[in-house]
Amino acid sequence: MQPVQRKTEQEEILVLDNEAQVLRGLVGNLRMNKTWNVHGFSHAQEALDFLKQHPVGLMLVDFKLENTPHLTGIEVLEQAKQIQPLATQIMISGRVEKADAVKAINRLDLYYLILKPCLPEDLLDIAAKGLERHRLQKTAKRYLEELEESNAKLRETERDLREANKHLRLTQEDLLRQQKQAAIGALVQGICHNLNTPLGLILGHIEQLCDSLEQFEEERGFPPIAWRPSMRTIHEAMNRIQALIENLISKSRMEQDPERRPLNLAEALQQELTFLQADPFLRHCVQVSLDLPKEMPSIRANYVDISQIFGNLVRNALDAMIETPEPKLHLRVFAEARYIGFELHDNGPGVPIALRERIFDPFFTTKRLATESTSKTPNLPPITTQREAGSPDAAQNDREQMWKRNMSGAGLGLYSVTQILQSYQGDIKVTTSERWGGACFCVRFPLQSAANKDT
Repeated sequence: MQPVQRKTEQEEILVLDNEAQVLRGLVGNLRMNKTWNVHGFSHAQEALDFLKQHPVGLMLVDFKLENTPHLTGIEVLEQAKQIQPLATQIMISGRVEKADAVKAINRLDLYYLILKPCLPEDLLDIAAKGLERHRLQKTAKRYLEELEESNAKLRETERDLREANKHLRLTQEDLLRQQKQAAIGALVQGICHNLNTPLGLILGHIEQLCDSLEQFEEERGFPPIAWRPSMRTIHEAMNRIQALIENLISKSRMEQDPERRPLNLAEALQQELTFLQADPFLRHCVQVSLDLPKEMPSIRANYVDISQIFGNLVRNALDAMIETPEPKLHLRVFAEARYIGFELHDNGPGVPIALRERIFDPFFTTKRLATESTSKTPNLPPITTQREAGSPDAAQNDREQMWKRNMSGAGLGLYSVTQILQSYQGDIKVTTSERWGGACFCVRFPLQSAANKDT
């Protein structure tokens, strides 16, 4: 069996000369090379029409076209360049002035200028080199296109890598934050355990002391004296401390639980609000109101997720209200036909409509940079609520320190909220509060994230 021979692709050549005898000679000489297809034309428009339909590698055009006085050879080659920019161009002339030759070379990317008469072997050699130039230009163009395509893919890969690195960095920060929370939780449990023992002893001795004093009064016939209200106040305060410690232990345990478990959203947010009271501005300055349903379905969630969502929103609201004369915060928990969620209202300046989409983007923040200089601190409105201990001046100092600490941000708080909600197929939107005209953030969890019973 003989091997199959592959047919060599023939290259195309166009020749334009208005002298019939010269045209036949040129075409005949070029056709001596059997690998070339040679097309001869005596009219410029016919040659241009042919170029629009057929790709060629080489063009040979006469300098003077007497039968088309409105077009010169230079003008024909200029139009041909626009049709097929990679084709090699050669000009032919029987007699050309030096100035005309310079003009043609300057206006065109001419490969060669052939003077008539030309020996057949010279013509074939020039044509072969012209076609080789065409092949090289085609190869260079293909390489450039492939290079541009590769560069585009590299740029796309680079963008993907940047996004992946950013996501990885955020994930690492989240993991580090979880590790810190776990460490703090373990520390809190240890501290609370160590506090419970002496606290129990104090409560026991207070009860014993109250019994002894009552017995002493009865035995001596003394009427009740002023110690009773004081001891009752101490006893109630110690009970509150004990309840707070128990809540801290419960919160710490829930935060270290990675599983999603049935959770009463209203109770969880109320508990979180209690712990957020550690912020002096919230505790002493903000009027808080609650609208919590008595009964509602449980939501299957991780307590840490709920804590992070609610904590970020409350801290943002506090930052927004830091210059509000009478700051107010309202929490409403709701259960609808398809959603369970909550609304957080404040009476701050609100979020401009133009920024309501951008505030959820990573690293976008509207907070001003805090300054260490007290001269840059704004004239905050006076605090109308008296501290439980200390003076109003001390409370005002707490407010100014809180402004310096919180009025700067990395722009990741609301972004982390959206990331958490995506894992629950939940959503968040910001509107204008109908209560006070400030901001209202509404967080919703779909019913498929809810659990009406423990499973």
